[in-house]
Amino acid sequence: MWTVRLEGGPRRVNHAVVAVDDKIYSFGGHCTGEDYTNRSPIDVHTLDTVSLRWIPLETEPNSDVVPFKRYGHTVVVYGDCVYLWGGRDDNGPCNTLYCFDTNAKVWTPPKVCGQVPWPRDSHSACVIAKRMFVFGGLEADRSPRTCTALTWRACSGSSCAPWASPSCGGVSTLLQPSVTACTSGKAAAMLRDHSTLTTRSTATASPTGHGYR
Repeated sequence: MWTVRLEGGPRRVNHAVVAVDDKIYSFGGHCTGEDYTNRSPIDVHTLDTVSLRWIPLETEPNSDVVPFKRYGHTVVVYGDCVYLWGGRDDNGPCNTLYCFDTNAKVWTPPKVCGQVPWPRDSHSACVIAKRMFVFGGLEADRSPRTCTALTWRACSGSSCAPWASPSCGGVSTLLQPSVTACTSGKAAAMLRDHSTLTTRSTATASPTGHGYR
C-alpha cells in the first residue's frame, strides 16, 4: 500500500536518492523556475521513514567542499557516507567526487587519482564490494561503451582512491543515458537493456528471453 506524504518534501526531477539506516536522503535535482547558472550549494532533504516527515538539511557555507546545485548526478552509499559524482548545471557537467558524512552532516572532496571519468550526467552508478561502478551517461568520453570503477581504500598522506577503466569481456552493452544499475552479490545489472556485469571475471553478458531487445 502506498502512503503519500508531501509536507516539506522536495519537488524535483533528475535528483538522486539513497537510503541510510532509517532515513532517505534526496540530493539536488531540477525544479522549474530555479536558477542553475549561479553555482550555489546543493540542497539536501531527508525523509524519516518512521515519522514520514521531510526535513531540509542546513548547507555548509564553504562552497569549495560542497557540491554545486545540480541534476542528473548519482549517489551511492559506502559505510555511513554517501558519495556523489557527476551531474550538471546550466554551465556544464562535473566529474568531481564528493563525500557526505551522514553522521556529521558535512561534505568533503575525497582525494582521487587514476583515470578520472569524463564529466557527465544521466549516468548510473552502483557499489559492489569496495568499488563504485559508473556506467554510461551524457557528455561522456568518445566511447559509447564505457564502464569506470572507483576503488575505496584507507587514504593517508599521498595515497588516494584510484579510478580505473576495467577491461570487460563478453557481450558489451551499448550504454545509454538514464539507465538504472542495481547490484546482486558481485554482479551489476543494467535494467534498460538487460545486461549484466560480473566483477569476478569483469565480463558482461546480455541475457536472452522474454523482454530482451
